[in-house]
Order: sequence, then C-alpha cells, then structure tokens
Amino acid sequence: MNVAIRKWYASYYVSPLRKWVYGQFSVFADGVAFHDESKKPALTSDLVIKFSKIALMKKASSSFIFGAITIVDNKGHTHWFSSFQDRSSVFSAINHFFLSAATLSESSKVKSIPEGQRTKLGTNLLRIATDSEQTLQHAATRLSQQGEQIDNSIATMEDLHNDLDVAANVVSGLEAWLGRWQMPKKYIHVDPIILKDNDVPQVFDYEMLYSVIDSKKFHPQKDGVIQISGDGITILNLTQKIIKHFAWSIISTIRVVSPWEMVLTQNFIGSPDLSYDIVCANLIHILRKIELFAPGRRKLDYEVTVHHRLQQHDTSLASSASTSSATMSDRTSDKTTVNAKSNATSRKYDLSGLVDEVDVQKDGQSQASMYKEVISDQEVDQLSATLSNLKSMALAVQHEEDIQNGKLDVLKDSVDRANDRIAATTKRTNKLL
Repeated sequence: MNVAIRKWYASYYVSPLRKWVYGQFSVFADGVAFHDESKKPALTSDLVIKFSKIALMKKASSSFIFGAITIVDNKGHTHWFSSFQDRSSVFSAINHFFLSAATLSESSKVKSIPEGQRTKLGTNLLRIATDSEQTLQHAATRLSQQGEQIDNSIATMEDLHNDLDVAANVVSGLEAWLGRWQMPKKYIHVDPIILKDNDVPQVFDYEMLYSVIDSKKFHPQKDGVIQISGDGITILNLTQKIIKHFAWSIISTIRVVSPWEMVLTQNFIGSPDLSYDIVCANLIHILRKIELFAPGRRKLDYEVTVHHRLQQHDTSLASSASTSSATMSDRTSDKTTVNAKSNATSRKYDLSGLVDEVDVQKDGQSQASMYKEVISDQEVDQLSATLSNLKSMALAVQHEEDIQNGKLDVLKDSVDRANDRIAATTKRTNKLL
C-alpha cells in the first residue's frame, strides 16, 4: 500500500487509552490506513487494515451523536473512525474498493501457494480444477438466469390466459349482437424496419464514485455509473437517471490524477468551469475506451507517475502472455521426453494427459518420496477444497434443474391450453367475418 487513492481528516478511538486521536485516514487499493498526527502520538506506528482481513464494515454513531465508521477485522477487534466531513462519501469509497479487492482475491486463490512449494503436476491439476469450477459457476449463473426467464414466461402465460378470457367474452358479445352481420375486411400495410450492425451503438458502463468540484460549495461523493459511448461520457446515478452528459466536443480536458481517479472539465468563458471527479477501481479500462471512441479529438492529460504505472500494467500483461507460451512449450518438450522412456516403465497411470507414465517401485519409502516430488501437500489440500466446492455447486445445480423441470412442465401445459383456446376463439371470430 504505497499510493493513497483518497485521504480524509479523521479521528480514531484507541481502546487501551480510551481516547480519540486525530490524524489522516487513507484508502488504498488493498486496504485502509490511519496516521496519527498528534504532537504526542498515541499510536507507535500507522494503523493498517487490509481488505482481506476485514470481516465487517458498517456505519455507526459515536456517543450517539457523531457519525462514525466501524471496521471489524477477522480477529474480532473493532476499530472506530469518526470526525469525517462527509461520512457517506468515505464509506462509499471504502466499500467500492473493498468489493473490487474481494472480487480480485476470489479470482486469484490458486496463486496463494508460494512459488518454491509448487510442482508441475500440482499446478496443472489445480489449473484444471479451477477452470472447471469457473465453468460450473458460469453454468450455475446461466441456469439461475434461465430460472428467472421461466418464471417470467409463466407470469406472461397467466396474463395471456386473462386476455383470452376477455377475448372470449367479447366474441360472445359480438355473436349475440351481430348474428349474421359481416365485418368489412381492412388491411393495414406496415413497412418493415431493418436494423443493421451500425444502428446498435456501443455503450460501456462501469460502476464508480463521482462528485462535483466546486470551490464555493462542498458536494458529497456518490455512487453512480459512468457510461462511455460514441456520443460522449454520461454520468448516471444508481437509478439510471442522467446526472450530466459530456459530448466529446464540449470536453475541454480529461486529467488523470492517479490509476483510480480522473477529472472531467468543461471550460466556460465568463463563468466558472464545470468539473466532475471520477474515482473507479477499473479506471484503466475506462481510459482505454476513451482512447477508442475519441482518438485525436481529445487528448488525455496523464501525470508522469500515472503514465509510468499504466506502462507497467501493459508490460505486465505482455510478460504474462509470453510466460504462458513458454510454459506450454516446456510442457510439450516434457511430454516428448516421457514418451521416449515409455519402455522402461512397468505400470501406467492416466492423469488426463498431464503425466503419461510413472514407474511403480516396490519399496514403500521410495514410492512415498516419488509422490512427494509429484505433488505437494498444500496443493493436495487446495485441490480437495476446490473439488468440494465443485461437488456442492453440482448438487445445487442438480436441485435447480429439478425445480426448473417442474416449472417447464407447468409452462408446457399452460402453452397447450392457450393454443387450444386461441384456436377456438379464432374459429368463432372467423364465423363472424
């Protein structure tokens, strides 16, 4: 935690001394920190709380009057922070980056084993298990969405049956009034509307925190959504209400303050400039979309440190890709070597193509040492945990499938009844024409 995203003046309650100390509260990409600025600091060092160590975070009141934020770590210790100018803005900023860090840590659990304790077979097995877990998670998400669609379809069919009841009553009334009268035929010509790929605009939405920069009035920071499109940049609140739309032609500068913060400015002649401060954990993706939609028309103003960090981010992505290619080539060469020594083996084990052949020795001690070299105990534990998660998700998916199968049977019967009623009503209506 070397770069602070946001800093606020605040106070912290020191439980052993039973007093409040005043200083600077900061939020980072991976945690929060408090620095005691008293003349006689009560804290010997800065208080640092990682997001991975936070068990609970909520708003509270100190002395039943002053707004505060409480953070409970995984050891059960409660930390009180108060004296904020705008507690809601601070809490929104902490919660935004806390959720982003939680998502990132969830996706990188396989990399928690130290490099020196990894084995080639264990790494490959963990990669396959993790890929299977992610695939099953995506399938479970799609299955849940499918269940919502089935529920909506059932509700739609209920509405359709209500409409058919109304139609049947109307047809019965027409039969009573018209008898043998015939309604004149009326044809309405409707020109079809053809949509092309260019007719559907490209729009990208990102969750963020925004606030208006005003030297005369304080504006709190709020949760919202930033929308990047070919028309410009749109700031919306959580209810999708447009707060401000910046067309590309009216944006004067886009100043990138840090890898998480930028300032949109529209200059006016004879009146104060309008500026919005944007804070987002995915600011790098937003900047890439801005460069995509407004090349040459709007130059991004990067600070030196920010530009250097973005270059490091792109370099790390390129090095990761080259490392993956090198790993694949090493795996191919190792597999060729194992196949060349296949005549010296006495028994074969099929491990999904990861290890083709393994020599089985009669000595128990030699066999134990051999398996120790193949996969480590930590990798076995992590693999067991991943497989347990796979089993739990598979059982949940099976239960959801059984529920949806029952709903599909109900939906099928409802559709069949609706088809029969529509055919009968259509036949009665045709007799009136």
